[in-house]
Amino acid sequence: EFFYNQKRIIYRGSVVATQGDSTLKSRTLTVTYEDVTPTPVTQGVGLVPSTPAAQGGGTAETSKGQKIKEIIAEENVEITSTTRQATCHKAVFSDAARTITLTGNASLRDEANEVTGQKVTIYVDEGRTTVEGDPRMVLTPKQEGKVNKEKGTR
Repeated sequence: EFFYNQKRIIYRGSVVATQGDSTLKSRTLTVTYEDVTPTPVTQGVGLVPSTPAAQGGGTAETSKGQKIKEIIAEENVEITSTTRQATCHKAVFSDAARTITLTGNASLRDEANEVTGQKVTIYVDEGRTTVEGDPRMVLTPKQEGKVNKEKGTR
């Protein structure tokens, strides 16, 4: 469903979305976007020489586009990337806050480490995660420097 005036698109069914090495699966995916305001570009910066601004000097506008504002995935949510895997009932990706919030029996696994709770918030730019509501954590230390018993070496 596309709600043009509300700048919202809703996908239903067996939804699969990918970006780079990340894959998101859910029953429902709602994408809210916003228009990107054209920005002035000075002559010779980001312009093809045949554009009117490049020929006559002055400025030109970049093409108008859209930017994803928020993504909400609901029901049987699974998110996978190179080393991480997450499951929950609802995941909210907020571009403004730069967070991913997993709610409803949320689980986040990174290799052998796992955190679970009712709400797991990932702060994308800060490299940190918070867990609320019956938090549980399993951390497995890396085995660097472990002595090889067979050969007696490190």
